[in-house]
Amino acid sequence: EIAKEKFRLEGKPEAMLDKIAQGALQKWYKEVTLLNQAFIKDSKITVKEYLAQHDKELVITGFERYALDA
Repeated sequence: EIAKEKFRLEGKPEAMLDKIAQGALQKWYKEVTLLNQAFIKDSKITVKEYLAQHDKELVITGFERYALDA
């Protein structure tokens, strides 16, 4: 609902608000959830797909995020 309201205020067509909000939410999940992010060595697949292809027993127990200020 928050995303729909944001796009409504931007003047997007009312009939398209659901699809626009859904697309924005999916994009956000791909950016912030590790398993849905593009695999760094092959951006055509996600981290989840890579793990399924290479080691079904492998479990991620943690991760760290580093950011470089430019």
